[in-house]
Amino acid sequence: MAFGLYGYGAFPYGTPFAASEDYSDGGYNPMYHFQAAQNAGFSVGTADTNPRTLYVGNLDPNVTEEFIASLFGQIGLVTKAKIIDPTTEPYAFVEFADHYGASLALSAMNGRTLLDRQIKVNWAIKAAQPVIKVDTSKHFNVFVGDLSPEVDNKALMEAFAPFGAISDAKVIKDPQTLKSKGYGFVSYPNREEAERAIEQMNGQWLGRRVIRTNWATRKPVIDE
Repeated sequence: MAFGLYGYGAFPYGTPFAASEDYSDGGYNPMYHFQAAQNAGFSVGTADTNPRTLYVGNLDPNVTEEFIASLFGQIGLVTKAKIIDPTTEPYAFVEFADHYGASLALSAMNGRTLLDRQIKVNWAIKAAQPVIKVDTSKHFNVFVGDLSPEVDNKALMEAFAPFGAISDAKVIKDPQTLKSKGYGFVSYPNREEAERAIEQMNGQWLGRRVIRTNWATRKPVIDE
């Protein structure tokens, strides 16, 4: 069975039933496990907050907290580890000192076999909330490349706001590590404002890098 990164409430699942099917096989269900992590005192958040707590599911009942902490501690500094419901369907939360260590552990440990069980490792994050999105299909989209890793959606929007009203600003992230891929997009309802942003921001410093700007695909064609 293939597992998405966030579970139902983000993009991989279409229904709560689909999420519960994965949960029955030890997968992460944000509608349930997020609250469990909070109740256990773990640091939890959303995909945009550089999370550092992992969910570890489909554990064998013989696995101990000490073993989990030691195993994941080989990859990064573990500050807390706890097994929940140890007698029936045990799963654990592992909190790291930083997001980087947690992301390395996610990549290394998801799907690994422990005591003849393939464990399910995921971010312990809140389910994405429904968002009413503005239709930007006819807006003018600016590609922004060579972004510095620390530039987020807010910084991108603030940098391009002087040129006009922005309908959307998004830094593209790797779905597994949640780290920036080094580029993003800014959308303007007004063509002239988008053109001005492209002309004036190309070659400017944003964060620690000089960015490059262009039309996201090709220069928009205006209906006569």
